[in-house]
Parts: sequence; structure tokens; C-alpha cells
Amino acid sequence: MFRPINTPPVGLPRPPQSTAYTILRQALGVLLLFAAAMKALDIPSATPLAHDGLSNPYVLIAEVQFEAILGLWLLSNLYARVCWLISLLCFAVFAVVSAHKAIRGDPSCGCFGRFSVNPWHTAAIDTIAVAAILLLRRRVARARSVGTLRLPIATGAACIAIVCIATTFWLLRSLPRSLSESGDLPPADSVVYLQPERWIGRSFPLIKHTTLGRQLAHGRWVVVIYNSYCGHCRPAVPEYEQLAIALQDRPGAPRIALVEVPPCAAPGRNQATGGTPAVVGHLSTERKWLIVTPVILAVVDGRVLAMNAEQPAETWVNAVFNQH
Repeated sequence: MFRPINTPPVGLPRPPQSTAYTILRQALGVLLLFAAAMKALDIPSATPLAHDGLSNPYVLIAEVQFEAILGLWLLSNLYARVCWLISLLCFAVFAVVSAHKAIRGDPSCGCFGRFSVNPWHTAAIDTIAVAAILLLRRRVARARSVGTLRLPIATGAACIAIVCIATTFWLLRSLPRSLSESGDLPPADSVVYLQPERWIGRSFPLIKHTTLGRQLAHGRWVVVIYNSYCGHCRPAVPEYEQLAIALQDRPGAPRIALVEVPPCAAPGRNQATGGTPAVVGHLSTERKWLIVTPVILAVVDGRVLAMNAEQPAETWVNAVFNQH
């Protein structure tokens, strides 16, 4: 029988992966390792954007571990077809998450830690990566037998285990520390983790850490803690500024305080306009703060009465302060 000229004889090894796929997997591997390194460096000082579960420090640690492992896997080319499938799913998820953040209006995707990258750009890069992975599917060589890879697999697994243990230990030591009930700050080299849901019924611990001074220790206040780079804060801040106008002539009504979480936005980009009866200030810029924004609190004589759980501003204010 005659064998087609382009068909390799049975028993001979399959041709190696194409240069195109090799370049692709190496580029994606380096990209993932770079993203993991930037996230790892930023975990101790990152301020998460509003309501973003991916910004939880423990989730970020898991992201760093996953991206580092997948990056090393892509560079090693072990079990290429399994790695191809996981890479495809990974970048597809990345594309969806980046697109969601872009639609939500986030200024940065958060993919590279403190380096701000427009989420539309990362969504485009991830989509291109997915398309390239799919187009080069047929260029992925079959994995060699496990017997010929025992030493590389063992060496790679050991390296990955060492990297994971070392980075986990370092990241856990770098995690933010909570503010004490009395408002005392943790050591100067640590990030301050704020948990406002624990302040209800207690003294407002941020009174001595804002530029508003002791104003918040007396009287009736609605305190709005926001971040100018937070997509969820955009509707909340103007809503409470308008409420400040509506309440200014109402006897016994609470005053509105807008407290920005650093890094503070430049003039013109701050979500608080400053042209209303609302008092505007910010947390101390000498420390790094970790808090999910926006946070709306009812404070009377320095004590936190309640926290708004996404109710309309005026409805919530009337319900809380009519009882006190």
C-alpha cells in the first residue's frame, strides 16, 4: 500500500509544536507571572473598589497563586493539551471579568496591582488571547509519556510548592490589620482594615482620623465614606449631596458628612462637588486604608446607630433619625 507523502509513518514521534503556539504560550506565561507579581506587591497596600469580592485579600492571594502556577505551567510546556484547555478557560474568564468592570465604570481592571490599566484594554487583550488559543488548537503537540517526564514534573512541582508556600507566608504577614474599637491604629507599617458593620452601637472610631476633626463627635450626622475611584460611589455621593440641600432648613435634621478614602482625587475629579451644605473631608493620608465603599452611617454624638444597606437615602435617613 502507498502511504500519503505528508503523513508521518506510524511509530514516529509527532511533529513538535509550531513556533506560533510556542511564542503564544511563552508570552501568556510571562504575562501571568508579571500580573501575579504586581498583585502580590500591591496586596499590603491595595484599597479595593466597591463591592468587588475579587479585591478581598484572601481572594487576591489565591489569584496570585493561580496565575503564578499557570504562568510556570505555560512556560514548562508540560501536559500541553491540558494546559491549553485551562489557559483557554482562564483567559475567557479574565475577558468576562474585565468587560464587567469596564461596563461598571471602574477606572482600572486591577489585573496589575497598583498599575492602572483601563478594563476595556485588558478585555480586548484577553479576548485576543482566547481567539489565538483557539486558532492554534491544532498546533498543540500531544504530551509525552509520564515516564520521560518524571524528573521535570518532580522538579517543577517542587519549585511551584516552594513558591506557593513562600508567597503565602509573606502575603499573610502583609495582610491589613483592623482598627481597634477605641480607634487606635495598628503599627505604622501596616494597612488599616476597616469593618464598619462592627461599629453599630459603638463609638465611631474614625473621628480622630479624619480632616473633619471633632465635628463628628457631637450632633446628628449621616457619614458617607467613599472613594472617588469607586464605581458604586458615583450614584451615592450626589444622592447624599442633594439630601444635604433638602435637609438644611429642616429643624433637627442630621447634617451630611462626605469622607473620602485616600488616595484622594485631584480637584475636579473628586465625586464630592463641595457646592452643597454637605461637609467634605477625608481620612488621614498618612496611612493606607482598606474598606469596601460606599459606607453610609448614622452617627449621633459620636456613636454609630445604623448603616444603610442600599436603601434610598431620604427613606433611610427618615426611618433612622425619626426613632432617635
